[in-house]
Amino acid sequence: MSEAYLAFFGFLIIFAVIAFLMWGKIHPIVAMVIIPVIGALIAGFGFDELREFFSGGPIKLLM
Repeated sequence: MSEAYLAFFGFLIIFAVIAFLMWGKIHPIVAMVIIPVIGALIAGFGFDELREFFSGGPIKLLM
């Protein structure tokens, strides 16, 4: 998967989160969890990779 492809999906996810929050159509916690998960699935990542992202993120923050 190319870096440009991932960057494009990243910007789309950020735009979608901001748009839904500004329109008041979705609760902030839902927007910041569900929309990125849906975006990652559309970008081609599987549930195993998502599990790695979620488990690896807090470890990197704490180190």
